[in-house]
Amino acid sequence: MAKVKNKYNGFNPISRGLVFDKELSDRARFLYVYMACKPDGWDFYQDKIAEELGYKKDTLRKYLDELILRGWLTEEEQKNDGKFGCLEYTIEIERKRGNLQIRKKPDTEKN
Repeated sequence: MAKVKNKYNGFNPISRGLVFDKELSDRARFLYVYMACKPDGWDFYQDKIAEELGYKKDTLRKYLDELILRGWLTEEEQKNDGKFGCLEYTIEIERKRGNLQIRKKPDTEKN
């Protein structure tokens, strides 16, 4: 189980930046909108959400990772009395540029 912090807190338009982010897949956008429609503090169960959206759990995780990589979603572990607990996702209204990790293609040429 994970908790979701929803910064939208009620009715707000979805960011144009998300809509026009060319490096984001349509399914990742849809997952973002789905999560933004949920209330703050919502309990997020990957199995249940994957079933509701018609995805496999691995597919859902792929789109969560895509949103995290692009900075539209942040993920951190909750700390409970010094122990690590469940994950906490935060839905960002504007993309956080600090979360971007550049992945380099492996060098496949032989020297």
